[in-house]
Amino acid sequence: MTAPIIDPERLRQMRKLCELTQDELAQKAQPLNKQRVYQLESRRCRVRKGTLERLAIALRVEPGVLTGEKPIPKAASRVTASPDGTRLNVRVGASIRNAFLEVSEQYGVPVRWIAQIAPLLFVIVAEASLKRRRTKVEELKAERDRYEERISDLGLDYLDFPTNTNEENKIICYEEESINRNDLFGLGGYNDYGGDDLNPFLVFVKELTKDSDTRVSLLGPKSIEYRVCGTEATTLAKGEEPEEPEEPEEPAANLGISVADFM
Repeated sequence: MTAPIIDPERLRQMRKLCELTQDELAQKAQPLNKQRVYQLESRRCRVRKGTLERLAIALRVEPGVLTGEKPIPKAASRVTASPDGTRLNVRVGASIRNAFLEVSEQYGVPVRWIAQIAPLLFVIVAEASLKRRRTKVEELKAERDRYEERISDLGLDYLDFPTNTNEENKIICYEEESINRNDLFGLGGYNDYGGDDLNPFLVFVKELTKDSDTRVSLLGPKSIEYRVCGTEATTLAKGEEPEEPEEPEEPAANLGISVADFM
Protein backbone atom coordinates (compact mmCIF):
# COMPACT_ATOMS: atom_id res chain seq x y z
CA MET A 1 0.00 0.00 0.00
CA THR A 2 1.31 3.45 -0.96
CA ALA A 3 2.18 5.64 2.03
CA PRO A 4 -0.20 8.61 2.41
CA ILE A 5 0.94 12.16 1.65
CA ILE A 6 0.04 14.97 4.05
CA ASP A 7 -0.94 18.31 2.53
CA PRO A 8 1.38 20.79 4.33
CA GLU A 9 -0.99 23.74 3.95
CA ARG A 10 -3.93 21.74 5.27
CA LEU A 11 -1.91 20.50 8.25
CA ARG A 12 -0.81 24.04 9.12
CA GLN A 13 -4.37 25.34 8.69
CA MET A 14 -5.82 22.67 10.97
CA ARG A 15 -3.14 23.23 13.62
CA LYS A 16 -3.92 26.95 13.71
CA LEU A 17 -7.67 26.32 13.84
CA CYS A 18 -7.05 24.12 16.88
CA GLU A 19 -4.90 26.86 18.42
CA LEU A 20 -1.85 24.62 18.75
CA THR A 21 1.82 25.43 18.34
CA GLN A 22 4.02 23.01 16.43
CA ASP A 23 5.47 21.81 19.73
CA GLU A 24 2.01 21.28 21.25
CA LEU A 25 0.88 19.30 18.22
CA ALA A 26 4.00 17.15 18.41
CA GLN A 27 3.28 16.40 22.07
CA LYS A 28 -0.27 15.34 21.23
CA ALA A 29 0.96 13.12 18.38
CA GLN A 30 3.97 11.51 20.06
CA PRO A 31 6.49 10.18 19.22
CA LEU A 32 6.56 13.06 16.70
CA ASN A 33 8.72 16.06 17.60
CA LYS A 34 8.51 19.73 16.71
CA GLN A 35 11.10 19.41 13.94
CA ARG A 36 9.07 16.68 12.22
CA VAL A 37 5.89 18.78 12.41
CA TYR A 38 7.82 21.68 10.87
CA GLN A 39 8.97 19.42 8.02
CA LEU A 40 5.43 18.19 7.37
CA GLU A 41 4.16 21.78 7.19
CA SER A 42 6.99 22.83 4.86
CA ARG A 43 6.70 20.29 2.03
CA ARG A 44 4.60 17.36 0.86
CA CYS A 45 5.88 14.22 2.57
CA ARG A 46 4.90 10.58 2.58
CA VAL A 47 4.26 9.38 6.11
CA ARG A 48 3.38 6.16 7.80
CA LYS A 49 -0.31 5.46 8.24
CA GLY A 50 0.16 5.53 12.02
CA THR A 51 1.70 9.01 11.87
CA LEU A 52 -1.22 10.31 9.82
CA GLU A 53 -3.72 8.77 12.22
CA ARG A 54 -2.02 10.21 15.32
CA LEU A 55 -2.03 13.69 13.76
CA ALA A 56 -5.68 13.31 12.77
CA ILE A 57 -6.61 12.27 16.32
CA ALA A 58 -4.66 15.19 17.79
CA LEU A 59 -6.46 17.61 15.46
CA ARG A 60 -9.85 15.89 15.87
CA VAL A 61 -10.40 15.27 12.15
CA GLU A 62 -10.46 12.34 9.77
CA PRO A 63 -7.11 11.42 8.14
CA GLY A 64 -8.52 12.40 4.74
CA VAL A 65 -8.79 16.02 5.87
CA LEU A 66 -5.01 16.20 6.36
CA THR A 67 -4.28 14.65 2.97
CA GLY A 68 -6.67 17.06 1.28
CA GLU A 69 -9.00 14.31 0.14
CA LYS A 70 -11.82 15.63 2.33
CA PRO A 71 -12.94 19.21 3.13
CA ILE A 72 -12.43 20.76 6.52
CA PRO A 73 -15.51 19.85 8.58
CA LYS A 74 -17.59 22.56 10.19
CA ALA A 75 -16.86 21.29 13.69
CA ALA A 76 -13.11 21.58 13.08
CA SER A 77 -13.51 25.27 12.25
CA ARG A 78 -14.58 26.11 15.79
CA VAL A 79 -12.25 27.20 18.51
CA THR A 80 -12.89 24.97 21.52
CA ALA A 81 -13.99 26.85 24.61
CA SER A 82 -12.63 26.08 28.05
CA PRO A 83 -14.92 23.88 30.19
CA ASP A 84 -15.65 26.77 32.53
CA GLY A 85 -15.91 29.36 29.79
CA THR A 86 -18.83 30.82 27.87
CA ARG A 87 -18.82 30.29 24.11
CA LEU A 88 -19.49 33.22 21.83
CA ASN A 89 -20.33 31.79 18.41
CA VAL A 90 -20.06 34.25 15.55
CA ARG A 91 -21.04 33.01 12.12
CA VAL A 92 -18.50 34.00 9.46
CA GLY A 93 -17.96 32.99 5.86
CA ALA A 94 -15.06 30.91 4.60
CA SER A 95 -13.17 33.94 3.25
CA ILE A 96 -13.36 35.73 6.61
CA ARG A 97 -12.01 32.61 8.29
CA ASN A 98 -9.20 32.50 5.73
CA ALA A 99 -8.41 36.15 6.46
CA PHE A 100 -8.00 35.24 10.15
CA LEU A 101 -5.56 32.51 9.15
CA GLU A 102 -3.61 34.79 6.81
CA VAL A 103 -3.23 37.48 9.48
CA SER A 104 -2.21 34.81 11.98
CA GLU A 105 0.43 33.52 9.60
CA GLN A 106 1.80 36.93 8.63
CA TYR A 107 2.15 38.31 12.15
CA GLY A 108 2.85 35.08 14.02
CA VAL A 109 -0.06 35.29 16.45
CA PRO A 110 -2.84 32.71 17.04
CA VAL A 111 -6.33 33.23 15.66
CA ARG A 112 -7.78 33.26 19.18
CA TRP A 113 -5.54 36.17 20.15
CA ILE A 114 -6.67 38.13 17.08
CA ALA A 115 -10.30 37.47 18.01
CA GLN A 116 -9.69 38.55 21.60
CA ILE A 117 -8.04 41.85 20.66
CA ALA A 118 -10.60 42.66 17.94
CA PRO A 119 -13.00 44.58 20.29
CA LEU A 120 -10.14 46.76 21.54
CA LEU A 121 -8.94 47.57 18.03
CA PHE A 122 -12.50 48.23 16.87
CA VAL A 123 -13.11 50.72 19.69
CA ILE A 124 -9.84 52.51 18.89
CA VAL A 125 -10.75 52.87 15.21
CA ALA A 126 -14.39 53.73 15.93
CA GLU A 127 -13.51 56.49 18.41
CA ALA A 128 -10.88 57.87 16.04
CA SER A 129 -13.51 57.97 13.29
CA LEU A 130 -15.98 59.87 15.49
CA LYS A 131 -13.24 62.27 16.60
CA ARG A 132 -12.35 63.01 12.98
CA ARG A 133 -16.00 63.72 12.17
CA ARG A 134 -16.29 66.10 15.14
CA THR A 135 -13.21 67.94 13.88
CA LYS A 136 -14.62 68.18 10.35
CA VAL A 137 -17.94 69.54 11.64
CA GLU A 138 -16.16 72.23 13.65
CA GLU A 139 -14.09 73.13 10.58
CA LEU A 140 -17.27 73.38 8.51
CA LYS A 141 -18.93 75.63 11.09
CA ALA A 142 -15.82 77.81 11.27
CA GLU A 143 -15.75 78.18 7.47
CA ARG A 144 -19.43 79.11 7.51
CA ASP A 145 -18.84 81.79 10.15
CA ARG A 146 -15.79 83.17 8.33
CA TYR A 147 -17.80 83.38 5.12
CA GLU A 148 -20.54 85.36 6.85
CA GLU A 149 -18.00 87.70 8.48
CA ARG A 150 -16.29 88.26 5.13
CA ILE A 151 -19.57 89.25 3.47
CA SER A 152 -20.27 91.71 6.29
CA ASP A 153 -16.72 93.12 6.25
CA LEU A 154 -17.01 93.81 2.54
CA GLY A 155 -20.31 95.63 3.10
CA LEU A 156 -22.10 93.30 0.72
CA ASP A 157 -25.00 92.34 2.98
CA TYR A 158 -27.41 94.09 0.61
CA LEU A 159 -26.59 91.53 -2.12
CA ASP A 160 -28.41 88.86 -0.11
CA PHE A 161 -25.73 86.13 -0.38
CA PRO A 162 -27.04 82.71 0.79
CA THR A 163 -25.37 82.71 4.21
CA ASN A 164 -26.33 80.46 7.11
CA THR A 165 -28.97 78.71 5.01
CA ASN A 166 -31.46 76.27 6.51
CA GLU A 167 -30.10 73.48 4.29
CA GLU A 168 -26.56 74.06 5.49
CA ASN A 169 -27.65 74.09 9.12
CA LYS A 170 -29.61 70.86 8.61
CA ILE A 171 -26.50 69.11 7.34
CA ILE A 172 -24.48 70.23 10.36
CA CYS A 173 -27.30 69.36 12.77
CA TYR A 174 -27.75 65.86 11.32
CA GLU A 175 -24.04 65.16 11.49
CA GLU A 176 -23.72 66.37 15.08
CA GLU A 177 -26.69 64.24 16.17
CA SER A 178 -25.24 61.21 14.37
CA ILE A 179 -21.90 61.64 16.12
CA ASN A 180 -23.53 62.07 19.53
CA ARG A 181 -25.36 58.74 18.99
CA ASN A 182 -22.06 57.00 18.17
CA ASP A 183 -23.61 56.28 14.80
CA LEU A 184 -20.57 55.08 12.85
CA PHE A 185 -22.33 54.60 9.52
CA GLY A 186 -24.53 57.70 9.47
CA LEU A 187 -27.73 55.68 9.42
CA GLY A 188 -30.79 57.86 8.96
CA GLY A 189 -28.59 60.92 8.59
CA TYR A 190 -28.83 63.71 6.05
CA ASN A 191 -29.67 62.14 2.67
CA ASP A 192 -29.31 58.75 4.46
CA TYR A 193 -25.61 58.37 3.66
CA GLY A 194 -25.21 55.14 5.65
CA GLY A 195 -24.77 52.73 2.73
CA ASP A 196 -22.20 49.93 2.76
CA ASP A 197 -20.32 51.58 -0.13
CA LEU A 198 -20.36 55.15 1.20
CA ASN A 199 -20.52 56.12 4.86
CA PRO A 200 -18.34 58.02 7.36
CA PHE A 201 -16.72 54.91 8.84
CA LEU A 202 -15.78 53.49 5.42
CA VAL A 203 -14.29 56.83 4.37
CA PHE A 204 -12.19 56.93 7.55
CA VAL A 205 -10.95 53.34 7.24
CA LYS A 206 -10.04 53.91 3.58
CA GLU A 207 -8.03 56.94 4.67
CA LEU A 208 -6.23 54.87 7.31
CA THR A 209 -5.31 52.14 4.83
CA LYS A 210 -4.56 54.23 1.73
CA ASP A 211 -0.77 53.70 2.00
CA SER A 212 -0.97 49.95 2.68
CA ASP A 213 -1.82 46.80 0.74
CA THR A 214 -5.19 46.64 2.51
CA ARG A 215 -8.15 47.47 0.31
CA VAL A 216 -11.66 48.09 1.64
CA SER A 217 -14.56 48.08 -0.83
CA LEU A 218 -17.61 47.69 1.42
CA LEU A 219 -17.91 48.35 5.13
CA GLY A 220 -21.35 48.77 6.57
CA PRO A 221 -24.16 47.18 8.59
CA LYS A 222 -25.20 44.81 5.78
CA SER A 223 -22.03 43.77 3.99
CA ILE A 224 -18.26 43.83 4.28
CA GLU A 225 -15.67 43.35 1.57
CA TYR A 226 -11.95 43.92 2.00
CA ARG A 227 -8.56 42.56 1.05
CA VAL A 228 -5.96 41.99 3.76
CA CYS A 229 -2.66 40.06 3.53
CA GLY A 230 -3.57 39.15 -0.04
CA THR A 231 -6.84 37.50 1.00
CA GLU A 232 -10.28 38.63 -0.12
CA ALA A 233 -12.72 38.70 2.80
CA THR A 234 -16.42 39.08 2.17
CA THR A 235 -19.62 38.80 4.19
CA LEU A 236 -23.14 39.48 3.05
CA ALA A 237 -26.36 39.98 4.95
CA LYS A 238 -26.77 37.38 7.72
CA GLY A 239 -23.09 36.45 7.35
CA GLU A 240 -23.65 34.31 4.25
CA GLU A 241 -21.60 34.21 1.09
CA PRO A 242 -21.19 32.14 -2.08
CA GLU A 243 -19.01 29.09 -1.56
CA GLU A 244 -15.47 29.30 -2.83
CA PRO A 245 -14.64 27.41 -6.06
CA GLU A 246 -11.70 25.48 -4.65
CA GLU A 247 -13.71 24.06 -1.76
CA PRO A 248 -17.38 24.14 -2.81
CA GLU A 249 -18.52 21.75 -0.09
CA GLU A 250 -17.06 23.73 2.80
CA PRO A 251 -19.72 25.45 4.95
CA ALA A 252 -19.38 28.78 6.71
CA ALA A 253 -17.46 28.57 9.95
CA ASN A 254 -18.32 29.43 13.51
CA LEU A 255 -15.62 31.25 15.41
CA GLY A 256 -15.93 30.39 19.10
CA ILE A 257 -14.39 32.61 21.74
CA SER A 258 -14.29 31.64 25.39
CA VAL A 259 -14.77 34.24 28.08
CA ALA A 260 -12.37 32.18 30.18
CA ASP A 261 -9.61 33.12 27.75
CA PHE A 262 -9.77 36.70 29.01
CA MET A 263 -9.33 35.76 32.68
